[in-house]
Amino acid sequence: MDSQKDMEAEGVARISDGGFEYSIYLPDNGVDYIQTYIFNHRLPYERDMLVDMCSHLQKGEIVLDIGANVGNNTLYLAGVGQAKVLAFEPNQHLAGLPPEKWSSLK
Repeated sequence: MDSQKDMEAEGVARISDGGFEYSIYLPDNGVDYIQTYIFNHRLPYERDMLVDMCSHLQKGEIVLDIGANVGNNTLYLAGVGQAKVLAFEPNQHLAGLPPEKWSSLK
């Protein structure tokens, strides 16, 4: 994927927050409330909570994200919070972008 428009068509949104920029795969954008919020606002869902969580973290601390969904908390805490996040999401549909499309997140 070369352009922002191509990424959006694939359900990928670019987020820039807290001095960190990342992409998030939103397979159910337009149907799921949280994914639609992230896509439309280009901000993490429950951002205030995530900012507060980061204020209690030290660089490199381990965080568990059980039921990670599309990775909203995982990506923010790993990027902005500089935590080492171990995420688990049993629903493969939500777990992330198919491996053949990982290059689009660069």
